[in-house]
Amino acid sequence: MKPLLTLVIALLSLSIHAQTISPEQISIQAEAVTGSKFKRFVSQATLRIDFEKLIAAIEDFNHYKDWYVDCLESTILQINPDSTGYTYFVNDLPWPYDNRDLVNEFKLTRTSDSYFMSFKSRADHIPKKEDLYRITQSEGSWKLSKLKSGEVTIQYTLYVNPGDNIPGSFANSTMENSTKESLFRLLQRVLTN
Repeated sequence: MKPLLTLVIALLSLSIHAQTISPEQISIQAEAVTGSKFKRFVSQATLRIDFEKLIAAIEDFNHYKDWYVDCLESTILQINPDSTGYTYFVNDLPWPYDNRDLVNEFKLTRTSDSYFMSFKSRADHIPKKEDLYRITQSEGSWKLSKLKSGEVTIQYTLYVNPGDNIPGSFANSTMENSTKESLFRLLQRVLTN
């Protein structure tokens, strides 16, 4: 009986160890955007993760505030039968800048081994709030691919022009850190829930 218990404990600890991620497993690349001082950031990781749970977490817009860096509010505004919809986010910025809000239109496509969500700002979809600065230029995507090895490659791409004369160096540094940290938090959340 004791050898069987030891084997079960060893297998459980191995499975728990296999379901972890560190920030070093996430790569980030900055890309220049023609005509903009703000860069596009591409975060990527490849690991063993439950594909369906990951998609569910990405599509759970009401809970981005629980894992997305500096996200104060996240809401799904509308979901359409054609796999499109609208989301709303409020993001915290340090003084002296006003907090930002953002309305995105998204579109989903998927197969049994791939998933793609693109999103783009639609600033005029709902009325602007007086105490927030509305972001008018942003776009990005989530791209997931199942590999034959059983792993999943996750790529998160984001470009945001925060507006309001925010220096490019400040915005780019902040976006680079938050894009990578947000992907890390999402993956950690999926792996531990």
